[in-house]
Amino acid sequence: MDHRIGCIHRHQKDSHLVFRLPEVVNLIVQHLVKDYDTSSPSKSLFDWIYPCLFVNRLWHDCAARNMYRNLTFGQGQHDLNAFQNFVSILGQHTTTAPLQMSPASLAIGNKDDIPMIDPYQVDSSPPSNINENEVDDPRVSVYRRSVRHLTLYKVKDDSVTDKLTCLSKHVRRLEHLELYICEPIIDSAVQPFVMAGHLTYLSLAGSFQVTDKLIHAVAKHCSRLQHLDLRACSEISDDSISSVALHCPSLEHLNVGRIKERHRITSRSINLIAENTKVRVLGFAGCDLDDECMIRLAVHRNRFMERISVNNCHRLSNASIRAFAKHCTKLSVFEMKECHLIDDWDTVAQLVERKVLLTLCEQQNRACAQWAKTNGRIIRVKAPYK
Repeated sequence: MDHRIGCIHRHQKDSHLVFRLPEVVNLIVQHLVKDYDTSSPSKSLFDWIYPCLFVNRLWHDCAARNMYRNLTFGQGQHDLNAFQNFVSILGQHTTTAPLQMSPASLAIGNKDDIPMIDPYQVDSSPPSNINENEVDDPRVSVYRRSVRHLTLYKVKDDSVTDKLTCLSKHVRRLEHLELYICEPIIDSAVQPFVMAGHLTYLSLAGSFQVTDKLIHAVAKHCSRLQHLDLRACSEISDDSISSVALHCPSLEHLNVGRIKERHRITSRSINLIAENTKVRVLGFAGCDLDDECMIRLAVHRNRFMERISVNNCHRLSNASIRAFAKHCTKLSVFEMKECHLIDDWDTVAQLVERKVLLTLCEQQNRACAQWAKTNGRIIRVKAPYK
């Protein structure tokens, strides 16, 4: 064992200076990530860059920054254990100050001064608690600073709220947070990430317990927000969406679609969204909107509008679809399922000719087909991929 560790140290001392320059090492690791074939399940991303952790401190830090940048945890027990382990490592109490070492000193400094990880003694099994897998402070600091994207997918475990709260104390540079159908999530679990002020992407789809209080905080602290997904968040109302409209001018994607509480999202907030943001993708399924609001959206966003869903918006009529057909020349998707006041099939035919994808219910499809038959037209409506 000592012989093998000694070989590693000698190899480091003999390595060319070019492999000890931070810029070069970072490019090497980035290319490993870039070349990773996501279509091949046989070799994970970590397999590609994991060996880089064991070269020296510089290589470790560059590799860790890429490994920890984008993290996704699913609903299986294996992923839940991995998330627990991740939170434990980043949340552990540190007793010594992190090393104050510049990238240059990491590259050309004395290797004996740089702590080494023994690749022959790494335990790959997930620890049951933090004390079984303590990591030295400088490395923990790197891990904490590296996380930019975090996704939790269909996590139903009630402990997820406490874990996120613990994590939020240490992960302060998060830009992308997606909590997809994580039903236990409440405001307090997300608010610290929001307060840090770096979020540009926030998806809470299916997290039905979040309230306007949290979204008001998003509007106040996340002025660079571009993506906000609040599908099935029935407690969210015009109050907080209006605040987002006034304080997040870079917003491009908004989804407030719902099945319940349609009266909470009306033209009052969406008019402000139309006038004050850069939205190009909108989801309003089940909201209480009217034609005047849709016309305003079409006029203000015109050629920038790309996709919109107004499924089950029962008050909308032909005036809405005509406005989008007229003003939104780059429209690619228009979802209008169960909007039975819209029956201008000539306008629908125009959109189909422009390759716009449309979503219709069975009743609408029958009516459209009957109109086409009566008028000697052929309309092949295509729905968007889900």
